[in-house]
Amino acid sequence: MNHLRPLLLLALVLLGSADSLTAAAPTTVTPQQLKRYVDYANAHTGDARAWYDLAIAAKRAGQTDVEKAALERVVGINAMSAKAWNNLGLLHFKLREYPEAFDCYRKAVTVNAKYAGAWSNLGNTCRAMKRYNDAEEAYKKATTIDPRFAGAWYSLGNCYAAQGKYPDARECFLAAVKIEPTYSRAWYGLSLVRKALGENIEADAAMKRAVQLEPNLAK
Repeated sequence: MNHLRPLLLLALVLLGSADSLTAAAPTTVTPQQLKRYVDYANAHTGDARAWYDLAIAAKRAGQTDVEKAALERVVGINAMSAKAWNNLGLLHFKLREYPEAFDCYRKAVTVNAKYAGAWSNLGNTCRAMKRYNDAEEAYKKATTIDPRFAGAWYSLGNCYAAQGKYPDARECFLAAVKIEPTYSRAWYGLSLVRKALGENIEADAAMKRAVQLEPNLAK
């Protein structure tokens, strides 16, 4: 079984951060439209909503620097905006600025202790920093707040798998696919840990389901 671990860890590393970020917003904001958001925000410097709207527009325009600056203005005006702290954390995570992302997510859950998404994102950041105990705690917070948060169960499964805790990982992946039966990557993770546990028939069935849902996983 031990010879499977390096392969398992590699496969999970390749998939592991996919759940860390929200899907990219479509690039539908033109430079001219973005300039109008910039001008409006500059004319309403104390309006957190204006800066938040600019951040959303900048994200859609693919202007990371503008988005980051706008979100920093939002939390500077309103430090009690858990959503803005979370979004700023997502941006830092995307840039692999993990300590900064960690700080943002901690602020988000301090403002709103019931923010399951921010707890899960905090877990992703701790996992990226190999702080597995902290990651486990954050994911468990997320799943306690929202027991039907399939993404948090999947991420907790990846966290356990990265440490070789395959029975725990299996239970998390099973929880994820029970909640969301079309969660292809959770099926894939389930297949890998079941293979590592010697549950070959079940592993093959999980892999078949994963590939049915997402054929690229077979490559």
